[in-house]
Amino acid sequence: MTNSVKRTTISSVNWDRQLKRRLFITDALVVILTVIAARLLRFGLDEPLESDQPVYDGLSALLAIAWLVA
Repeated sequence: MTNSVKRTTISSVNWDRQLKRRLFITDALVVILTVIAARLLRFGLDEPLESDQPVYDGLSALLAIAWLVA
């Protein structure tokens, strides 16, 4: 009986870790794709580099990192 309890506990811990990892990866992909889409909508592909564009890119990256850390 003790062995089955230990196996269940170990497998539930592995399941929990796998779920957390999958959720983080999914969340990261959604955040990255959203930041890229927002940048493309804001600046487009054909416009030359604007003076505020690097600031916007930096703030977008900072917000994405903050979202993933929180």
